Amino acid sequence: MPPSQEPLKGEALVKEVCRRIRVARSYWEAHNNAACRGEREKALALYNTLTKAEKEKIPQQLRIWLRYRSEKYFGAHRTPPPTRVKVPLASLLHAAINGDGDLVTKFKGAAHYSR
Repeated sequence: MPPSQEPLKGEALVKEVCRRIRVARSYWEAHNNAACRGEREKALALYNTLTKAEKEKIPQQLRIWLRYRSEKYFGAHRTPPPTRVKVPLASLLHAAINGDGDLVTKFKGAAHYSR
């Protein structure tokens, strides 16, 4: 394996877990829930590979956020984010240029685009 692809161990793994938790928290504070969810899952996966002694090296504030506060909002008991209906841009442009009826009747889930 190239050096950049080797799995992290010891102090480097602890630093990476802390970094990922901090990144997830910054996304959380910026109200970017999708990015926060992804970073939190990566941080949690790495956190679960740590030994008990390594887990104690993670600052308590970060551990609390990862294990409890974020679990409240992103845990398995929560409803997953909705999937959006993707409307082809060419179809929207065609309908807008040619005046082909109401967009709501043509595209399911695009009600917030029409007036």
